[in-house]
Amino acid sequence: MKPGTSRSEKDASARAGFSLLAELRNWSRELEEWQQLALLRILRNGKLSEDDHTDVYELFLYEHDLAGQPAKYTTFDLSFSDIPDLAEQETAVTLDEIIHVQGVNALAPDSCITVGPQLTVIYGAMGSGKSGFARILKNAGFTRSEDREVLGNVYQEEEEMPEPTARLSMTVDGVKQCFLWKPEKQVAILRDRFAVFDSSCTRVTIDQENVFMTPYGFDVFPKLVQVTDRLRERLDAQIEAAKPETEHFLLPDEESEVSRLLEDLSAETPVEHLRELAIFEETEAEQLTLVHEKLQKLQTTDPAEQISELEQMRADLETLRQKFALVQRQLGDPSVEKIRALETDLEGLIKEAQAASAVAFEEEPVQPVGTEAWVHLIRAALEYGEEAYPEEGFPAEQEDSRCVLCQQVLSAEARDRVSRFVEHVQSDIEERRQEKEQELDQAYAQVKELDLTFFGADSALRRSAEARSVKFCGAAQVYIQQARERKAAIKSANTEQDWKKLPSLTCPVSELSRCLSLIDEELSALRGIETAQRIAELTSKKVLLEHRRHLSSIIENVIEAVDALGWISVADIARRSLRTHAITNKHTELAEGLLAQQYKQAFSRELKALDADLDFKIPVRGSKGKSQRTLRLDAPSSPDKATRVLSEGEQRAAAMADFLAEVGIAADIAGIILDDPVSSMDHRRQEAVAKRLVGEAKSRQVVLFTHDVVFTYHLWKTAQKRDVKMEMHTLLRQDGLTGQVDVAPFPSPKGEKEALQRSKAALKEAQTLTG
Repeated sequence: MKPGTSRSEKDASARAGFSLLAELRNWSRELEEWQQLALLRILRNGKLSEDDHTDVYELFLYEHDLAGQPAKYTTFDLSFSDIPDLAEQETAVTLDEIIHVQGVNALAPDSCITVGPQLTVIYGAMGSGKSGFARILKNAGFTRSEDREVLGNVYQEEEEMPEPTARLSMTVDGVKQCFLWKPEKQVAILRDRFAVFDSSCTRVTIDQENVFMTPYGFDVFPKLVQVTDRLRERLDAQIEAAKPETEHFLLPDEESEVSRLLEDLSAETPVEHLRELAIFEETEAEQLTLVHEKLQKLQTTDPAEQISELEQMRADLETLRQKFALVQRQLGDPSVEKIRALETDLEGLIKEAQAASAVAFEEEPVQPVGTEAWVHLIRAALEYGEEAYPEEGFPAEQEDSRCVLCQQVLSAEARDRVSRFVEHVQSDIEERRQEKEQELDQAYAQVKELDLTFFGADSALRRSAEARSVKFCGAAQVYIQQARERKAAIKSANTEQDWKKLPSLTCPVSELSRCLSLIDEELSALRGIETAQRIAELTSKKVLLEHRRHLSSIIENVIEAVDALGWISVADIARRSLRTHAITNKHTELAEGLLAQQYKQAFSRELKALDADLDFKIPVRGSKGKSQRTLRLDAPSSPDKATRVLSEGEQRAAAMADFLAEVGIAADIAGIILDDPVSSMDHRRQEAVAKRLVGEAKSRQVVLFTHDVVFTYHLWKTAQKRDVKMEMHTLLRQDGLTGQVDVAPFPSPKGEKEALQRSKAALKEAQTLTG
């Protein structure tokens, strides 16, 4: 069973139907997953390790879209099988000795006090050293006292004072351990497991708002608050580290769309638009060069001259467009298809004519007849016949006429043969064949005669193109070279494969059209506006282009900055969820449920046990996962501070009742230390306090410092009656040093008997002495 929590108290809580773990499980379903993970590990392990904090933080980032899914990602559901009994995890602790005391008040060097497992009473008169030991424990343990300073022996020179130290011998889970105590180096286990009460706690307890010592199981709430605070600190650090340095992006001298975007860089900055503005290639570089030139001309040249130059440049580029169109007509795919169609038709007519001649002249002695060469022969003879025998026809009808080919007189048979040859050549099929040949010759002639020298290095057209656009000029040169290669290929093509391998022809007409459009815009601008306005427009355009060039060199860094600002924006929203008021509210809600069952009832019982007939109302409020309460007299005209109404004895009784009630429901209090707890109390209440503290010694260690003989007697008598083991010490001041133990008898019947025996022994010894 948990030290400091009696079985009866736990049973009472169970009967009242209060289950903290059940409440936590229900509440956890309302939490984010990272909170569920933190709660689960706190319940399982009592605290979070650094790895636990990292796991919780990574899950928090993932839940809020600030990082990818953690490698250990899972879901969390609190079930009783997952959560071990908290009481089983607690450490059994007892305080055994305070030894090797040095430099504390006027305590004798190496002073030592042993502490019993139940009740230990250290009795001593004023100035005997009780406060020195009590101050060590008050400095080391939990106390509401605001006076925790430990002084040295004020009767020594400061440089002679040794450093205040002591050794605290303790048993932890059955193992003896010794801890070094210094005022600035607390012993953690004693600080967390022992509570100290003295007279200075009274005013703090009654007049001030105090945080409860953590009730059984309720330490999960302040620990959740600590986890949340750690997460916030970690997130703040990550946000700070993620903040991009954007100052070097700024363009402070002149304003443009780019400079405004860079100045107002945020998570909302349009990234795609930034990327578009950051495109700065050959075209943009040419534009910037042109703008510089235009500005220079505007500032040094008459606008009329600029208009004249632009008009001439436009005329040259328009001429280029027309020449490109002619090249495209003569060498383009439609022209090639036309030539191929003419050749195909001609081939068909030739075959048809040859077939007809083969039938008509198959018996002629000289073969073949009807071939292309034969047709050209007959046509040549016809033409020559016109010269030799004008207007006589062919063959000539005169009897003495001769053949224009063989120069001999034609016989009737020969004349008939030649006439039939001529008739065949002059037939319809041959006429169509001749027409196709002429069309084909004309088509080839157009290709052959096509002029491709108009874009020579020294030509005016070339100069205008270079002045306007280096990109267009380069594309035009490539186009002219393609045209030359295509022209040669068309002229030499013989086979189907030759025609399929004709070089491509890519006309830069779109770039040319763009150049012409820009010239038209410039001409329109020069003709329609004042020079100053034009200079302002060109300056603005120049600045934008220069800024775009700058942006192109830093765009990836800018995009990274926008991404970082976007992450920070999401992180700022996520940070708002790292508030602890919901934890505090739940703690207060559950704590009030517990207090209603335990603390307030326990406080009322303690007041009754201490014979204090007082009525208090106890307002409770939450802060940072902890509950704070204030004691207020339940009286209609009571002032805010009850100390203005209560006697010192009543104040002491109320403060002690609060202390004992709080200790009764605290999580880990293994022992309590009280320094002069009954000052200002009458004998009747002293007896009540003695009975109560002896009863407390049955469930935890109780250490009492007192100078009151009557109170000490009541303690001894009650301990004897209730079978509580009582360790007794008496402190004396001797030779200027305090804290000397067991020199004088303890003021109790047992001590008085022991004192009588010591006296008899001393007398007997004295009687043997001489002198």
